[in-house]
Amino acid sequence: MDIIEIARKFAIDGEPFSASPIDGGHINDTYCITTSRNRYIFQRINRRVMNDPPLIMENIAAVTAHLHKKGIETLTIVPPLIGGLCLLHDGEYYRMYDYIEGAESRLSPPTAEDFRAAGEAFGSFIEALSDLHIEKVNMLPLASHDTGFHLSRLKMAIEADRAGRVRDARKDIELALSKAGYADIIRPRIISGEIPVRTVHNDSKYSNIIVDTGTHQAKCILDLDNVMPGSLLTDYGDAIRSGCDDNGRFKADLLPPFRDGFLSAVHSITPAERELLPIAPLIITYENAIRYLADYLSGDVYFKTDYPGHNLNKFRMRMRLLADMEDSEGIKIQQR
Repeated sequence: MDIIEIARKFAIDGEPFSASPIDGGHINDTYCITTSRNRYIFQRINRRVMNDPPLIMENIAAVTAHLHKKGIETLTIVPPLIGGLCLLHDGEYYRMYDYIEGAESRLSPPTAEDFRAAGEAFGSFIEALSDLHIEKVNMLPLASHDTGFHLSRLKMAIEADRAGRVRDARKDIELALSKAGYADIIRPRIISGEIPVRTVHNDSKYSNIIVDTGTHQAKCILDLDNVMPGSLLTDYGDAIRSGCDDNGRFKADLLPPFRDGFLSAVHSITPAERELLPIAPLIITYENAIRYLADYLSGDVYFKTDYPGHNLNKFRMRMRLLADMEDSEGIKIQQR
């Protein structure tokens, strides 16, 4: 594909002359487009993973417009010249955002204070969207943090054995199924109404926060592809999972500062949500693990991999992290 030529089809300022790949994403192909006057983030959307890009972009537009109205820095969509929010070109979808200058993302928080700021950033994001009417945000066909759904997908992958890997992964499968009780905690309480439905990020990794390079303060939250109705528990849990993961070992000392920052910002948290905060990181760690295992058994069709067995190794690291979390928090969930 001619990236520069496709970039010209968006409402950019200046003539594009450079397209530099940006590494780090697991799903989409991302580039920095430089024009004679500005810089932009340009992406080819992976349709194998995101089968309805226009629907996703509708959610991003609703959320970013709501945040912009409140004066909160967020992504700014650069529309195609023909209109709409993303561009369909030769069977592929593309989109563009303004480049946010003076900021950088980091894979892991360098200090406890930085992680406290991350907790406050994600908490502020949720609180800022608490008055966005939930019907303005589409439910996406990703089931991003429905642990029961992902457990069902794992069981289907085991049954199908499409890649012929089940026999060699039998011990890993047994370990995954032995912790299936984690799938029955959040979703049933949402269905019963015990836990409120909110507009949440659904991919709250620390690397999805960009930090001001001068002040080192959280500047903006990125990657809004999974924004949709859900629970703040999954955002809290996923942030702890990603930020406290030291190569499969749990950095328990980082949990309190993130929790304190998060709670300082989410003023609308309910007693039921607060009660489940301690187990939320374990639920999301388990869910993340079984997603890697299901993808491995299906032939590595979702997550990008660097070598055969990459997804299986990620599953094992997540399960080791889960065991550390269980020991640290004194929580044990067994097979249902």
